[in-house]
Amino acid sequence: MFEVMHVPHRISGKSVVIYNTKAELEREYLNDFASRAGETWHHTEMDWVQALHSSEDKVHLYLQWTRYDEDGSALATYPALWIMTKIHGNWGAQCRSSFAP
Repeated sequence: MFEVMHVPHRISGKSVVIYNTKAELEREYLNDFASRAGETWHHTEMDWVQALHSSEDKVHLYLQWTRYDEDGSALATYPALWIMTKIHGNWGAQCRSSFAP
């Protein structure tokens, strides 16, 4: 997962979090995510993705994903905005914003 994320990486939810290095992103993101997703979270699926704006090295995406429990019941669905950038020939998520906790 981290290989498709660029740094500095910005996440905006209830507050803004900026990960300045890959090491910081890898060390802190999953712990933070686990506390936000909840104890019954099992997996997340992307529902749909729509490109809003694009250039040769940047795309603004409007998307939605759903979190599921182990039985496949939906826990929550969230729309989001992601900014994907192409750095050194590689595409990755650099900024994400949603109303997910």
